[in-house]
Amino acid sequence: MPLTILHKTKKNETNSGNSEPIAAPGAFSQIPVTDVATNASVGVVNSQLMNINIELKAVNKNLSQLINLMEKNIMKLPNPEKF
Repeated sequence: MPLTILHKTKKNETNSGNSEPIAAPGAFSQIPVTDVATNASVGVVNSQLMNINIELKAVNKNLSQLINLMEKNIMKLPNPEKF
């Protein structure tokens, strides 16, 4: 999911030249807008988490292959039912 950088708006900004404000104060809860550097750091963390997820998927695939090979080797032993 791409991140969107939020920008601060001017106080009492109007919509399309109308005299009505974009949103009335207190009409809905607002989350404070942080600066661009914070948004960028969130993007870096998100990217790192996606890379870790990719690496974990690769490790999981390798472990599955290893388990399958170990099971095949066990079946080749003289008494595989002991395992």
